[in-house]
Amino acid sequence: MMKQVEPTVVRTEQDGDSYRLSLEIPGGLDFFKGHFTDAPILPGVVQLHWAVLFAGRCLGQKIEPKQVSNLKFKQLILPDTRVLLQLTHQAEKGQIRFSFLSALGENSSGVIRL
Repeated sequence: MMKQVEPTVVRTEQDGDSYRLSLEIPGGLDFFKGHFTDAPILPGVVQLHWAVLFAGRCLGQKIEPKQVSNLKFKQLILPDTRVLLQLTHQAEKGQIRFSFLSALGENSSGVIRL
């Protein structure tokens, strides 16, 4: 049986250079194991990895970040949570803006420079 290492994409919407992905983050993901045993949270590095991964899928190309800036983690993402990943490709600036949002508000955000 394969381990699930990504959230389940429930829905994807596109509006020009902006994408919105509704993601279900199951509590059984390996990323939650060992990351605060008594209160598991989704590590920030995983959120950044998913932003890069899904941006590449939306744009149909492999994304190779040169730099990440304005990285902010505001609210924890807990197991069994649904989040909205917003991605905006700003080709003229050579960057992708991302944010994860949940019922709590904005969980994290940043800018991936290409």
